[in-house]
Amino acid sequence: MRLRNTKPTTVRSVPFTLIELLTVMLIVGILLAVTVPVLVKITSGSSVEAASRMVGSQLRLARQEAISKRKTVAVLFPTVNSDGGNATAYVAFRPCIVTRATSGTANYVWQEWVTNAAWSFAPIGAVVAEVDGDGAPVAGVPSPPVDDAPITVGSVPDYTDDVRAVVFKASGQVGGSLQRYVTLVEGALPTGAATPLIKNGKNWIDINVNQYTGRVTYERPGE
Repeated sequence: MRLRNTKPTTVRSVPFTLIELLTVMLIVGILLAVTVPVLVKITSGSSVEAASRMVGSQLRLARQEAISKRKTVAVLFPTVNSDGGNATAYVAFRPCIVTRATSGTANYVWQEWVTNAAWSFAPIGAVVAEVDGDGAPVAGVPSPPVDDAPITVGSVPDYTDDVRAVVFKASGQVGGSLQRYVTLVEGALPTGAATPLIKNGKNWIDINVNQYTGRVTYERPGE
């Protein structure tokens, strides 16, 4: 009787040739060249939408804070970085308690930060191009629906310049004679730059705050 060999057959390992490796690397490189720009574009486009939701949520919370605490609350949107090196210009926002200014150039004066509220930052790919204002400060951004003088807050810690803001009174109404708005657009603030680089001026969202009700609404291109 013959016994069958049950040992597994050893498979001889054959290394890839240089040509095969180069071919695979070339294919991977082509795929990355095609897909990465598409992914970056999709991510940047969605960043504006995500930023608008963040800002809208912060504005609603600030209004609730003003009503519940019976104080005047402002959401700050810096257009210059702080003296402490904080990179907040055009990308950050934070609520604080303010009082009406009696002198100086600012409309309101900083009093204290809202408890447990730190600086929030827009996602990469989105910038805050305008907060009210008598003309868009960033080239390439379409004119907002309301062209009003900015509301500013002075004496903000670490800032020598007045900071633009959306202000809510204790009644829930906004400060100023007209509705407020915040314009978000697809762009970035290069290191050392004074103003943002707009990557797609057609990808913008205006956040409008009704002057009487404080209601937050959104306006997009084509609407």
